[in-house]
Amino acid sequence: MNNSTLVENFLLFSFTGIWRPTSWKNGWKKNLYNLYSVLTIFLCYWFTISEILVIIFVKNNISDFINITFLLFTMIAVCSKMTNIIIKRKAIIKVIKCLNIGPFKIQNNKEKYIQNKYKKISRYIFFFYMALLEVTTTLFVLGTVFQDRPDRTLPFRAWMPYKFNNNKIYKFSYVQQLVTIAIAANVNIGFDTFFLGVMTEICGQVNMLKYRIQNLLDQMCEAEDKKKLSKIQLSEYENKIADCIEYHLAILRLAKYANSIFSSVVFIQYSLSSIVLCTSIYQVSQASLFSPEFIASTTYVAAMFSQIFMYCIAGHMVTHEFDDLGNAIYDTNWFGVNFNTRKSMTLMMAKCLKPVIIQSGYIVNLSLDSFKSLLKLSYTAYTMLQQS
Repeated sequence: MNNSTLVENFLLFSFTGIWRPTSWKNGWKKNLYNLYSVLTIFLCYWFTISEILVIIFVKNNISDFINITFLLFTMIAVCSKMTNIIIKRKAIIKVIKCLNIGPFKIQNNKEKYIQNKYKKISRYIFFFYMALLEVTTTLFVLGTVFQDRPDRTLPFRAWMPYKFNNNKIYKFSYVQQLVTIAIAANVNIGFDTFFLGVMTEICGQVNMLKYRIQNLLDQMCEAEDKKKLSKIQLSEYENKIADCIEYHLAILRLAKYANSIFSSVVFIQYSLSSIVLCTSIYQVSQASLFSPEFIASTTYVAAMFSQIFMYCIAGHMVTHEFDDLGNAIYDTNWFGVNFNTRKSMTLMMAKCLKPVIIQSGYIVNLSLDSFKSLLKLSYTAYTMLQQS
């Protein structure tokens, strides 16, 4: 992939077995990686299925049920993310390639500066989020491992089709669960920051469009004021304005296409997050202060808040940037240019009146208001659990 901002995400995808490097098109590397992919995907899906089976076949009290379901919902979201990346591979490659060709390609140093600015934002968030989730996963696993449990009990409750009479089988199952949790954490890191990275790239493209329009209109106004605008130059400027309009439409198509790639998975994550958040908060309230369970649950809640906030702020950023595009055009000297250009700018500003909304499942709009609503819903569910 020729994208310096998202290269970390693709490396993480490759590590977790859901993204074969594009250069490995055939040969032993491709076959070996495909086997590795089957293994990592099987581990995550089997962990999820075993969590479901323990709910069905094992009697649990309300506390055990909550402990199982909050991890189960997390793993369901992880499995959906793995499946989405694999199924939508060609679409993802198309989006990344699109960002480096045609009107999306940078034309001068100023546009390079704008692009690098948004790449840096994406990269800083990636490393911050990675550190948060890796620390959270470590503390969560340690808190679970050091709990008082009967001998030969797995760190996470799961139904297995065999007994742990043999010590080697028990150790194998123990390590298998820890490895699966590590894979799941890295899938979350890669997918969540990749979604944000693509939305950030779109924001960068909108700002590059703002710069091109402002720069063109300033040049036209300056040339017309000095009476130095010939018919040939005017035609060239009008062609460039037409290119900007096509660029605007291309960004809109890209945003819609990118949204279609992630929409269903983001909806699953968003829907399950309210349940996971309230059960995690319930766990915090039931644990002793500064106990391993308390530390593990607290860091998990922080990670969950960060995760859903990332989705909402990504959608909010895209909506805000497109809304601001119309204002940016209006603040230029668009009224001081020739009739055809004024007409083009008026049509573009009219197009900007319709908000660009990133949705999850074409039902929930990703915005800060949606984040607030999710917090209220989580608190309501938590209150109901406390009263039960």
